[in-house]
Amino acid sequence: PQSPYALTGVNTTVQLAPKTKLIAELAASERARGSDSESDRETGRAQRIELTHESGDFKARVYAGRTDPAFDNPSAPLSKGRGESGAKLDYRLDEKTTLRSEAIHTEDTATGGSRDGVSAGVERVLAPGVRLEGGMRHARESTTPAQDGSPGGLDLTTVRAKLSAQVPGYPQATVFAEGEHRVRGSGGL
Repeated sequence: PQSPYALTGVNTTVQLAPKTKLIAELAASERARGSDSESDRETGRAQRIELTHESGDFKARVYAGRTDPAFDNPSAPLSKGRGESGAKLDYRLDEKTTLRSEAIHTEDTATGGSRDGVSAGVERVLAPGVRLEGGMRHARESTTPAQDGSPGGLDLTTVRAKLSAQVPGYPQATVFAEGEHRVRGSGGL
């Protein structure tokens, strides 16, 4: 081949408790950059860990992953040079109401740009197939953007609402209206 490529990896899933599991993955990619010499190969590494739990009305997911700028696997959940971590918690209060919260951290491992965010909200089933969501979100990003297309330097808090409904006769189709308004800070998402 003109550009020899190798991808190796290992992953494991450990059932920590009946409704709690831990997933861990390590991977490495190696690609020749032109010549066949060993010194002209680009090697990248990636790792990911995830803990999930579901019991009754409570669901939780905590995760972290990181890839080197040289890691080359287009089908990987993280692209080259990314760091991602977060936690998501859902608690169902009753048949129609769920509390939701999430915290995330994303970064460009090559530039050091990063963004942190937290959100909290509530989702309410108004009728079969019709849901209303509402909540707040706060995001802060370094002056160096965390990803391409991001403005960098944001620090803002927003309130948001979303009304969604299944399309009658098409259970896999949903329509929605969503709005978000800045209540504090600067920058834009």
